[in-house]
Amino acid sequence: MADICSYNFDSQGVMRKFGSKLYFNRVLYGGHERDLESYGRFFTFAGDTPVFMGAASDCMKNNWCYQAKRGMLQSGISLTPGVVFGGARDLYGRWFHQAGDVLATWHHGYMEYSLSDVSLYFPEKEISMEVYPLQKHDGYLVHYNIIADSEIVFCAVLGGMTDYISRFDKLDNPRRELSLEDCKDSAAAVSGKVGWIDHTAGKDRIIAGCNFEAELVTDAAEAALETTPTMAIPAHEGVPAVLKFIKHLAPGERLEGDLVVLYNGTEETLQYYLDADRREEIVKGIRSKHTGIKMQTPDQRLNATVTDLQIALDAAYHAPTFFHGAIGYHAPFLGWRGWYGGSLAGWFERIRMATRAHLKTQMKPNGEEKVWYDGADRPDLDHEGTQYHHLLNSYGKLTAMLYMEDIYDMQEVYVDMVLHYLERSCDLELGAEIFDAMADILAWEERILDPDNDGLYQNFLNTWISDGHVYNGGGCTQASCYNFAANTLMAQLGKKLGRDTAIFEKRAEKIKHAVNSVLWQEKEGVFAEFVDTIGNKLLHPAPELSTIYLASESNLATPEQMERSLRYTEKHIRSVKTLNRKGRLAYSSAWLPKKYSTCGLFPAENAALALAYFRNYRKGAALQLLDGLLDAFALSQSPGGISHVLTAKGIGDGGDWDFTDVTSPYLRMLVEGLWGIRYHRLADFIEIAPQLPEYWDHADIELPDLKVDFCQSSGIRQLKIQTQLDGTKRIILAGDIEVKTLSTEAETEEIFSGSTPLTVIVWKGIGSLEITYSGTSANLEIPELVTAIPEAPARETAPDSCENIALQDYFNVELTHLFDREFLSPRPVGYSIGARLNGRYAWEWNHFGHNEVVLNDDALRNAPNGIYTLPGKWSFPTPSAGNNAVCVSMWDNFPTMQKIPLSGKGKELVLFMFGSTNAMQSFVVNARITVNYADGGCEKCNLIEQINFDDLMVPAFQQQYERFYWANGNHGFVVRIQLDEAKKLKDFTMEAVANEVIAGLLGAAVVR
Repeated sequence: MADICSYNFDSQGVMRKFGSKLYFNRVLYGGHERDLESYGRFFTFAGDTPVFMGAASDCMKNNWCYQAKRGMLQSGISLTPGVVFGGARDLYGRWFHQAGDVLATWHHGYMEYSLSDVSLYFPEKEISMEVYPLQKHDGYLVHYNIIADSEIVFCAVLGGMTDYISRFDKLDNPRRELSLEDCKDSAAAVSGKVGWIDHTAGKDRIIAGCNFEAELVTDAAEAALETTPTMAIPAHEGVPAVLKFIKHLAPGERLEGDLVVLYNGTEETLQYYLDADRREEIVKGIRSKHTGIKMQTPDQRLNATVTDLQIALDAAYHAPTFFHGAIGYHAPFLGWRGWYGGSLAGWFERIRMATRAHLKTQMKPNGEEKVWYDGADRPDLDHEGTQYHHLLNSYGKLTAMLYMEDIYDMQEVYVDMVLHYLERSCDLELGAEIFDAMADILAWEERILDPDNDGLYQNFLNTWISDGHVYNGGGCTQASCYNFAANTLMAQLGKKLGRDTAIFEKRAEKIKHAVNSVLWQEKEGVFAEFVDTIGNKLLHPAPELSTIYLASESNLATPEQMERSLRYTEKHIRSVKTLNRKGRLAYSSAWLPKKYSTCGLFPAENAALALAYFRNYRKGAALQLLDGLLDAFALSQSPGGISHVLTAKGIGDGGDWDFTDVTSPYLRMLVEGLWGIRYHRLADFIEIAPQLPEYWDHADIELPDLKVDFCQSSGIRQLKIQTQLDGTKRIILAGDIEVKTLSTEAETEEIFSGSTPLTVIVWKGIGSLEITYSGTSANLEIPELVTAIPEAPARETAPDSCENIALQDYFNVELTHLFDREFLSPRPVGYSIGARLNGRYAWEWNHFGHNEVVLNDDALRNAPNGIYTLPGKWSFPTPSAGNNAVCVSMWDNFPTMQKIPLSGKGKELVLFMFGSTNAMQSFVVNARITVNYADGGCEKCNLIEQINFDDLMVPAFQQQYERFYWANGNHGFVVRIQLDEAKKLKDFTMEAVANEVIAGLLGAAVVR
């Protein structure tokens, strides 16, 4: 069966698609000539059809990084201008992007098109186009090659200039279409062979021309909105707002030439591109972007990703630093894992520049440092909400964006990326320059994020995946791993520089001990996500992927711990099997409710997880994840790109293309995982541990300072290592390996990593080392995965002998006013993010929208005879006015425990409950019901988020109990506790256990 692909790959890795109607689904990137002038970036929208649009973004002018249109160019041909034939479809002409037979080709940086479906009345025609992003200037070049055997008229219309209004990379966005609104502030003019369109009194200008003979004229905006070039060619009444290029072609006459569009360019620059064929020069500039990591393998799809993601990562670089995204969120966010790929590609000067630029934002002492919570918004931040503590006069911290503060703690990843670069480069000059500033960052981390000084640090929006997480002051594995690695590597750097390293060594040991003694779960075989520091100090046992792979990346976990932790992901976190290669894509966690960053299919997380598998020599499982990612690339609606959020089929799910937290970790996974090239130059060694697919007979990778070639035939394998780097090279072969020959002097060791046997060749030379070997690779098995969605619980009919319990004396809140109060306490003393002031989850998407609170108890208040009846015939009395719910909570607003008396004996206690909870409370006991007997015995029922407890305003997902909706968007569940019929009942208690949770009771009954 042929692969299901959005674009098909040929043997050379070129990607083609036929007959698609998608447009603006591929962005073409220019160069970096204007990076230091502003935060603005110009790029060119292209796609599966030949219609193009220049666009610009500027995070300083629109902090959501919305884009501005900078001219849409559509081209077509017509038989008889002004005469439409055929009714709904003009049989005398068509815009090229409307053709049904467009063959689009992605050339890894530019697009090519061929088509012929223009009119039934053109017997023969050949139409091809190419579009190139200019590399030294803002703009694009379209090359046309058109011929027909009858007279035709070519027309191209350029227009549409707007403010920063929307995201045109979102394929379902109606603002992508050209409209009269887009042209209302445009003024077009022509002088000779040059035309221009000014927007907002000349502040922005597009200038255009062509090097083929054509009539260049202005026209009213209506010309660009015509559905056929037949009607666009004649003049329209109105203010000149668009440019038109018109050329009459005689039978057999070929139109071949370039049309160039510049943004804020000059006539001299335009003429430069029109005077000669500049396509080869442009392509050379594009190709220079992906020379840092060269990889050739038998897998053309894999090879293509290496090229395309380096282009994307280059586009995300905007001197002096890396921005969050190449298109969306093109803004200088500091810490979203964007530098690793650049370090490995040898972009050293860029990394040095970025390192220094961000260190200039480091805050200096300016009075007494204070941390507090008062429920007020943070006007100093670009994020709304009452979930944040305040921080005053802090020092040692970097701003989250370059010279712009925001709530994120992005410096943990910054430190990790800088130290990764120093390990890669051994740049001791930079290391000495920044050593003290880096030490101040680590002191801030300890002082602010470990205020109780127990060695456990709080995650504080420190990675992309934590963007919607709140840890409420808890001690977390992820932040602790980052700080462990940072202090460990700072100690290594300090030794190289002759600095005192005692504080770093002591701190690293303290963190490692704390994580292993508090957060490692021996029975479960995995690190916990975090531990609460207030309330009952619960351990949150279900980690997300980031917790697991960072334990590996930081070298905090032992190989034995990682073996068990990786198997945890297979057994306890759901995965999907991809369509073509049957690869794996793992959800980021098992938490619910599913929402952006909390639980989803994210390529960045899967790339990092694959790296953890490679690092721990689980080759089969690692390649399974790589296959899943390669399928996602093949299914992407953007050729050469991948959305940072995926559906269960592996296509984009409203995410962004070319985010650095996808491109950089993916490239890192290939270099450090698949090829196992891991630089440890602060410790004077380099690891090379390739784990290539068994069927590959050849492959090679070339970095700026190291090249590895692999080949195999008839069971004999050969590795050739070439490098001029000094230090020890440790070539690691996993499995039952026999080394047959070494081309130069080297030592061989046999060791284990966990249960995996390793053969290590220790080479201390430079130049070239060739190794021939044979044997069986280790850990080729493909794990069995959890893929099923849990079945819904059965609905049972209530028995006749059901006796309701009077609760009116215990009701303590009106349901509709549950969140009409301030939840101020308890909250952590230290700097943290928790629930909003109204007690709700900070980044909640519920039935009613983002952070909306809608509670409707009309069905309860208006129940016939004051009895509310569920579909399963359960019923309970409910008052028509006044308080109608019993609530318990760790919040001071409600009692922590409520006792309600019982009498007689019974088979079952039935409680009609609801909850207020969130994904961070997944798999912990949120509340507890205890039924007490007269003889002192009891029955306990733990209410665990996701198992048998969920939130009343998000879609119901708890698995155990029957759920019921009393209003659109408001639901509860029926808790049933089996009783000992021989024992006399005394009372039951409802107790809050987890922080930030409310457990509510609407009714209760005993089945006699």
